[in-house]
Amino acid sequence: MSGDQRDGGMGVESAVADGWLTDPGFLVPADPGRVAALLDTGSGRAARLAAAVYRASARLHRDAGVGVRRQLLALDAARWP
Repeated sequence: MSGDQRDGGMGVESAVADGWLTDPGFLVPADPGRVAALLDTGSGRAARLAAAVYRASARLHRDAGVGVRRQLLALDAARWP
């Protein structure tokens, strides 16, 4: 898999996007712009849920460090209905 597919390049297929969207090891440290490019590409239930959770505080991820993004994702996931 190329680096572009891993981090949100144009060649991302739905199944690949699902894998990245549900992987905290990718979501937390990844550039928020790259993650944003993936949010509409996931098709599985878990990927759609992860995208919705990420979107809850997406505006804050851009200026936050990895530790803060981790906390934001954890809080948003805990609050998700």
